[in-house]
Amino acid sequence: KKNNEPTPVTTGELLAAAQDAKKTGNTKLALQYLEKGIKNNPDSTELLEARMLINMELKEFKNAAKDAEAILKLS
Repeated sequence: KKNNEPTPVTTGELLAAAQDAKKTGNTKLALQYLEKGIKNNPDSTELLEARMLINMELKEFKNAAKDAEAILKLS
């Protein structure tokens, strides 16, 4: 985030911030945004899916599987 940019707070803003961070190669920051979003909105399949995909890229397959299971329960 740059000095004058607002801090993302809504699910959509957090997802967008995570996607932007991922595009610039900052996967850890992307995960932080997604974690914050999921903490505030644990039923967001969009956030869970985004985190699952990042975990798969990081070869964190157990974490990815947990997110996949959560998505299936919510569907």
